[in-house]
Amino acid sequence: MGWRAFPDTIILLLGGWGILKGKRLVSIMLPAYALASRYIVSEILGQPGQDQIANFIIFPAYALGIIGAFARDRAARIHNKATDTRWVDADIAASFAHISGAAGLGFGILVGMFALADMGGFTWFNLTDAFLIILLAWYTLRRRLWAAASQLILSFCNMALSYAQTGSVSALFSFIPLFLFEIYALGVIGTAVLRHPGRQAGRQENTESGTGGPQPLTQNRPSPVLRREDTYREGGSSSS
Repeated sequence: MGWRAFPDTIILLLGGWGILKGKRLVSIMLPAYALASRYIVSEILGQPGQDQIANFIIFPAYALGIIGAFARDRAARIHNKATDTRWVDADIAASFAHISGAAGLGFGILVGMFALADMGGFTWFNLTDAFLIILLAWYTLRRRLWAAASQLILSFCNMALSYAQTGSVSALFSFIPLFLFEIYALGVIGTAVLRHPGRQAGRQENTESGTGGPQPLTQNRPSPVLRREDTYREGGSSSS
């Protein structure tokens, strides 16, 4: 690959260091980046068999990195007696929504710029598409679940339409469409978690004790049990 491998090398090194530090966002974004770049790497190298072997080794390791980063952060929150002990808490969910919205805004602006620069039969269609992308991205930043889901659906429709027009598999599996689709999926997860912030309260005690449901405020006290020594025979004398 020559010099084209240099940016990947830097990204993989920094991303691997972030996973070692337990950064949850990095543990998600690095596998998404690697997965989106698989098609381009396979085309450049022309070695699909060896590429499949590399996927078999690398992506399970990435999956373990995701599990470890999220488990480590959740254990720290439980230790610090945080009120939100969900695997995907409000902080990381907000990061998902922000990244998804920012990616949509940037991509929508690029689509609009290219549509204006290359006037043709699809100019108005591309401008409308750019407007929808920007609009949905803006409401995704405002943590609207319907906008994040619509953003994901629109991305898939654009990929399918591009494949129908060109007949090229790269319209579905090239880096930019697939990577954006993965980021939009994170936006759906983040906005779905943020939609129910009330569910995070009151679970710390239940998590530490291992019980699944909420604990009652008052518990039934056991009724006193009389011992045989406290019973009396006829005549008022206690039993020995």
